[in-house]
Amino acid sequence: MHRSAAMVSLAALALVALVAAAPSTGSDRGPVSASASTHGSSGCPPRQVGERTIAARNRNPKSRRTLVPAGPRTLLLCRYNGLANSGTPKSEALKLAGSRLLGRRSAVRDLARAFRRLAPVGNGIYNCPADFGARLYAIFRYPHAPRAFLQVNLSGCLFVGNGRAQSRWLTPRLQRRLEALTGAGG
Repeated sequence: MHRSAAMVSLAALALVALVAAAPSTGSDRGPVSASASTHGSSGCPPRQVGERTIAARNRNPKSRRTLVPAGPRTLLLCRYNGLANSGTPKSEALKLAGSRLLGRRSAVRDLARAFRRLAPVGNGIYNCPADFGARLYAIFRYPHAPRAFLQVNLSGCLFVGNGRAQSRWLTPRLQRRLEALTGAGG
């Protein structure tokens, strides 16, 4: 690579890093698309993480007692495609489909409250619809505490869990809201 091309590439990378590190304006308008440029800069994993890593990613100690600890400042929503046999192209299966950073405190508090109000999943055996692997991660960030990381199943058994506290049932209303916030459907 020529020296000038390397400098242009380095400058472009620096600009991407600068934009990614810019503070949130608090605006909750419009989803962040899942283009190649946002996979790394959105803060979302580019692909779904395994079930075992949910508890490891959830570093907030209060998450042992509650699904979403009180006082989150921002919320990052990361929505992932399902399997290829669910209508998703094979090349996009299980990849990031849309994300959204919410910085307006009232919106973050409202969604935290909506998650806390979900009905607990009881013990037993459940007969669920087919699970095509569509997932959403809700990552609550706190000013003086570690983040709380939730996994939301968008197909199959509609469980919401943080790997530590008792799982909850996702309501259709909250599912539609989360999908709309991340640019799914209409």
